[in-house]
Amino acid sequence: MKKCQILLLFAVLLPSLSWCTRFHQDEFHTDAPTEDWESLVFWISNSLSVLGKACRHVSQYYCLDAYHTASPMHFGLSFLPDFNLNPRLLEPDAARAWFKILIQNKWLHINMINPYKPKDCCKWHVDKYMLYGLLHKQYNPDEYMHKLTDYRNESKQLNLIVATYVPILCANMILEVGFGHGKLRRSHHPAVKEGSPYFLLGREYEDLGLRDVDTKSFSYHNITEELTFHWFKHSIMCRDNKWICEEDSPNSPSGSKSGGSNDGRGDKSSDGLRKNNKKKKGRGLL
Repeated sequence: MKKCQILLLFAVLLPSLSWCTRFHQDEFHTDAPTEDWESLVFWISNSLSVLGKACRHVSQYYCLDAYHTASPMHFGLSFLPDFNLNPRLLEPDAARAWFKILIQNKWLHINMINPYKPKDCCKWHVDKYMLYGLLHKQYNPDEYMHKLTDYRNESKQLNLIVATYVPILCANMILEVGFGHGKLRRSHHPAVKEGSPYFLLGREYEDLGLRDVDTKSFSYHNITEELTFHWFKHSIMCRDNKWICEEDSPNSPSGSKSGGSNDGRGDKSSDGLRKNNKKKKGRGLL
């Protein structure tokens, strides 16, 4: 019965996450993962890519996609969790209900959004957990939530970079990044120029870039040494979520400093997501 539930769950999840296939595989070539590959994946806010534009509804800096894990099927292993080997593993319905409770008060504080409906929670978020957490790795909801909110551990290495090429810059524009363990996977649009530097566009490029952040270039061949999680956290994440860099904050957005429920971030209620987003005309770079 449990195997039937898992197979049914897989059939339901694939259509709901089909945009991942469209934007990451059909147009972008992605390196194969190693078996130990896991990555906390972020979209860079911009007015160019589908995900970047969706992110702008919530943040001028970044959004959290999910904690990605490699499918066991990549390595010829069974996709179905073995409940007999892991008695702690919850049945799918219980796991789904539990994670929904955990995420419903935190999704907006960690910038984890549904790109189709940025103001809505929580089916999209739960589907991410069910695929990357329960099905791939047999993580219980609390374990997966910890993966999503563990920002104190700065030893994570860059292991995913998604980029396209901007001819006028003669550079590769970074669209997404991921940090974790396992070898670096490059997910490139066919136009990407091997050897050309990667650029994280900043305020110089108005709506295309990140607000209040200077444009920064990274070596193509030494990107893992230059684009560290420490740099990304302190230069990008903490501009939007100050609680992440507050030393006495706990490891989740549930704790906050006195003086406001948004941890000093300003209005991020679901009714006012775009209140602080200024409309600017970007420079046509493509």
